[in-house]
Amino acid sequence: PTSGWSQKSNCATCEVVAVTGVSLNETSKSLATGSNFTLTATVAPANAANKNVTWSSSNNTVASVSNGVVTGNTPGTATITVTTQDGNKTATCTVTVQDVQPTGVSVSPTTKALGVGQNFTITATVTPANATNKNVTWSSSNNTVATVSNSGVVTGHIAGTATITARTAAGNRTATCAVTVKPTVSITASKPNAYEGGATGEFTISTSAISSNITVNYTISGSASAADYTANPTLSGSITLTPAQPSKTITITAIDDTEYEGPETLILSLSSNNAYKIATASATLTIVDNDAPSCAGPVILYTTSAPAIDGNIDVVWDNTVPTYVTKRVLEQNGNLYMTILTYMS
Repeated sequence: PTSGWSQKSNCATCEVVAVTGVSLNETSKSLATGSNFTLTATVAPANAANKNVTWSSSNNTVASVSNGVVTGNTPGTATITVTTQDGNKTATCTVTVQDVQPTGVSVSPTTKALGVGQNFTITATVTPANATNKNVTWSSSNNTVATVSNSGVVTGHIAGTATITARTAAGNRTATCAVTVKPTVSITASKPNAYEGGATGEFTISTSAISSNITVNYTISGSASAADYTANPTLSGSITLTPAQPSKTITITAIDDTEYEGPETLILSLSSNNAYKIATASATLTIVDNDAPSCAGPVILYTTSAPAIDGNIDVVWDNTVPTYVTKRVLEQNGNLYMTILTYMS
C-alpha cells in the first residue's frame, strides 16, 4: 500500500493578544512645587502583545510628565494621562501642585548692642530649605530707638531698646532680635597742639543725646610725661558726661621749661564700657617745645705746632699784637687748633 504525510498549518488559529485596559498606581497625588514622583502604568492583560504607552499632561505649566515621572511646576491642578499604543486605552491621575510653606524662620544675631548712629545687619533663614517663598518682612517695635530696612540693616538712633522682627511672607512665621542702643562716645584733639609759653591744646570727649549720666574711661600714653604739661580737669582716667553737658573739654597747658625736648605726644584712648559704644577711640595732642637744641662744641686742641697755613686749612683767624702775644685759631677736618705765641719785649 502506498502511504503519504502532509503538514497542516495552524497559523489560522494563532491570535495576537490585544490590550484590554491600563491602570496607574496612583489616581490622585499632591506634591510640592519643584518636587516629583513616578507613576507606574500596568497594561492588561499581562500577556498583551504590545504594552507600549504614551504620557501627557492636561497642563504642563502646573505639572509635566516624562516616561511617568511627574514634576510639579507651579501651584494648580493637572491631569496626567497614560494611553496604550494598542487599543488607545487610558488611565488618569489627578495631580495637585502646592507651594512648600515655611515651617519656621530664625535670625542671627538674636541679641545685639550698638551705639547711636551705628548699624548692623540681621540675617534671616527660612525653613525648610525648599520653601517656595522665602521672602521676609522686617519691623521694629520702636522706630525712635532703632529702625530696620527691607534688607535687615538695623540703625540705632537714640539710647533705648527695641525688638526687630522678621516675618515670613508665606506662613506668617516670625523670629526676633533684641536690640539695645547705647550712647556713642568719641574723642578728638580739638586743638591738636600745646605750645610752651604759648597757646593751649584741647581734647574733647563727647557723646550723643543721653538721658542719664555716663562715666567715660580713658588711658594716657605718648612720649610726654606729667612734668611736661598740666591738664584742666586733671587727667584722672575718667570723665563724666551728663544730659546737660554731653561734651567736655580737657585743656592741656605745656610747661615752659628751659630744656630742649623736641615735640612730644600726649595720647588719650577711650576704654570699653558696658554703658556706651566707642565711635572714635583715641586722639593725639603734640606738645611743641620752644627751646633751641644745645650746640655740641667742637674739639679744641691747644698746641704750639698747629697745622701750617696752606691749602688744607679751612678757616684761619689771626690776631697779632707784636709786643705781647700772637693768637691763631685754625680749623682742619672738624678740629679747631689754637696757637698762642708769646713774645718778650
